[in-house]
Amino acid sequence: MSKIISLSSGDSPDKHIAQSFFHHKQTELDELFDTLCCPEDAQPQGVTHGTLFAIKGFNALPRTAHAIVYRLLCTWINPWKGKKFDALQGANILFSKKGSTAFGYYHVAQMKDDKGRPFISLNYDHERNIALLKCIRGEARLLRQGTWLARMRLKSRKGLSTLLYFTLEENV
Repeated sequence: MSKIISLSSGDSPDKHIAQSFFHHKQTELDELFDTLCCPEDAQPQGVTHGTLFAIKGFNALPRTAHAIVYRLLCTWINPWKGKKFDALQGANILFSKKGSTAFGYYHVAQMKDDKGRPFISLNYDHERNIALLKCIRGEARLLRQGTWLARMRLKSRKGLSTLLYFTLEENV
């Protein structure tokens, strides 16, 4: 865990936080995620900027190689720009950071994991989604004010498996 950055109010601007995770494996991010809190009144608001990393399957690559891939995903080649939150539901934002093109809708609720620790749940079992998306679950915890660490999970008969991690930054 000590390899994961420590976050304090004096750290660099939010846009650099996601990049600091590019060299970390999913197991390290799982450990960090478990240590984060989620205050009962906290929830991402409005349009958030997203950054993808720790994609399942990339762990086999050397850390430098997957860090390069994640930097590429921060460019125009990645259509996913983040998420839009509106009270108890939301959607993924594609192509424009303004939130005008949405896909992949989810219900937002605060839940608790098996150890009683709260997190924000993004449940894609939403009436506007195609069947393929309905087995996706997102989980988010507050990394620091305005910045969330989140993971996308796939629900199957074997349980939940983590597919990737991402950050969500508010007020970008």
